[in-house]
Amino acid sequence: MSDLEVTMIATAPPVQHQVRRRLASLRWPLGADAPAALGLFGAALAFYYPLVFLGRALVDYDAFVYFYPQRVFLARSLLAGQVPLWDPYLFLGVPFLANPQAAALYPPSWLFVLGPVQSVYAAQLVLHGFLAAFFTYLLARHAFGLLPLAAAVGGLAYAFGGFAVGQVGHLNQISAAAWLPAMLLAYDGHLWRDPRTLAQRAPASVVCRRRRLHVPAGR
Repeated sequence: MSDLEVTMIATAPPVQHQVRRRLASLRWPLGADAPAALGLFGAALAFYYPLVFLGRALVDYDAFVYFYPQRVFLARSLLAGQVPLWDPYLFLGVPFLANPQAAALYPPSWLFVLGPVQSVYAAQLVLHGFLAAFFTYLLARHAFGLLPLAAAVGGLAYAFGGFAVGQVGHLNQISAAAWLPAMLLAYDGHLWRDPRTLAQRAPASVVCRRRRLHVPAGR
């Protein structure tokens, strides 16, 4: 017998139950989203208050020795009108544009041309903290059928919980995590576009029974 047994149990709730759930989520006034967006943006400003309003800089090891220099090199290249294909200042030279952590093709990264790297980095944390919270709010509200207050609490928990705090020195991971709820929301909206196949799109329940499963820790 294998160490990990996975039993896939497909569940297909009645179509009427799913339709009622979706219609219930549409009863909320659309105006509730705008106050939630303002509140979550205010929460992002308050969470990173020392960086935004007190002029402090994030001193994280990875940010200080890796992401700050990368964004400075990107900003200088863009201001010089150059495409940063190669970084000659790291080791004997390394690819820059092809490095996904450099995020040279990610539009918010271009904002580093506007000011000091530590200030723009703080603004990036606020921006992506807000995006993570608001996209999670929209996902919880419109895909999971939660009320606005509960959805806002979920957004706060995702954007400013332990995961986010632990990754503030890794701007690439913070940026990617901010867009994950938006992708899930778009996927959910795609599933509901065609009601004729609604019954076939019910999620599958995965029941995992673990036996003597050893997972090595690592990055």
